[in-house]
Amino acid sequence: MNISGTEENPPGARMTMFGKRERAAVTMNRDKVETIIGIGVTVKGNLISSSPLRIDGVVEGNIECQSDVYIGQDAKVVAEIKAANISIAGEVRGNLQITGRVEIAPSGKVFGDVKASVLAISEGAVFCGLSQMGDSHLTSKQPNLPHEQALPSY
Repeated sequence: MNISGTEENPPGARMTMFGKRERAAVTMNRDKVETIIGIGVTVKGNLISSSPLRIDGVVEGNIECQSDVYIGQDAKVVAEIKAANISIAGEVRGNLQITGRVEIAPSGKVFGDVKASVLAISEGAVFCGLSQMGDSHLTSKQPNLPHEQALPSY
């Protein structure tokens, strides 16, 4: 049994062209969450954690997590976030620096810039910001050109 309550339609699954279910590559283990900021809880300040963190309430400040961060559907987060991986079903306002994967669920909203190895945005999700993906040594060598010079005009 999974979070949605059915084995036939696991979260992150989608139908392929040939009718087979394809599961998104989820690298995060939600069973290992040790810290939960629950619904109705507001935290103002810095959160620093070495273990997985789930937020269902309100957080204002900065978040540094050496593991995975889960932003629940009812969560409102105004923070700069640094983490290994992040899954967003609620609202995040702030920049994300993620060493691994960013997943934005259909109910998720991100207003801020994202730096990550992988960015997965589900249909229906909102993302308003800039994204920078890939290995840091590849992206850091890219020239910082103004928008007018970034693309050749034809």
